[in-house]
Amino acid sequence: MKNPLLTILCITIPIQIAYATTAKPPDLFILPKIVMGNKHQYVLIDIRNSSEYKSVHILGSINLPINSIVKKKYLKSKNLILINRGYSSDTLVKRCAKLKKQGFRVSILKGGINFWAMKELPLSNNNNIFSLFEITPLELYKSLKSTSWLAINISETPAIVELTLSKNKNRLAYKNKYLNALETITVPKPNTTIQKKELVSAIHKKLKNKKLLIYSKDSSDYSFIFNIIKNQKRNYNKSGSICNVFFLKGGLNQFNLFAKRVLKFPRARKILNSENDCDCD
Repeated sequence: MKNPLLTILCITIPIQIAYATTAKPPDLFILPKIVMGNKHQYVLIDIRNSSEYKSVHILGSINLPINSIVKKKYLKSKNLILINRGYSSDTLVKRCAKLKKQGFRVSILKGGINFWAMKELPLSNNNNIFSLFEITPLELYKSLKSTSWLAINISETPAIVELTLSKNKNRLAYKNKYLNALETITVPKPNTTIQKKELVSAIHKKLKNKKLLIYSKDSSDYSFIFNIIKNQKRNYNKSGSICNVFFLKGGLNQFNLFAKRVLKFPRARKILNSENDCDCD
């Protein structure tokens, strides 16, 4: 006759093991509105590089490289919130979890300083706000392995891309294969109220939990599109479908130049792909 206790153990132990391996870790992210309403309870640590911090930062935050936090033992008694650019957080989540194991009470600002600026919350310098919405070709390339993007191509003549691709496939496919791999909405510059609403509606339907990337041929019209999105931010925020908006610095031309000078070399791609994209210094 089987031992009933042994039978119970045989059933419960596998269930506990399965639960341990499938249970999700606690949410490490905290919304800007919660931080803003309780800033006195937190120490805000901006982990971007010092030049970015000096240009513009969240009022009351301090600038500290993430690798230096563990050396500041006095911070263990504080509620820490880490602030990055906002376009990638996968590696940061892992580092945050490690800090928790080392005894730090730490969270990550959801959407980084980019989302904070989108919510129009207080910053140190309103003149440099647009820099928070720019992403360089290098930063974009490094984010591709960990970030889900919805791209908006606002080239004046988007059909030229397809026409040139059919005529000279090898050259153009090489230049644009990284951006072409992204889910993309290609539209001309929206000038009428109806066109603006159609653009916003198209973004709203496809964005889901993706980051929004906007680019043109030469980075022209960015301020125009930025104002459209800012004016429609209430529509986004109600659904909770938008968090971050970034504009490709230098546009498609700059990314093509980066691909030509850097990404065409396998060794360069290997080095870049091996680097952790912490979205921080």
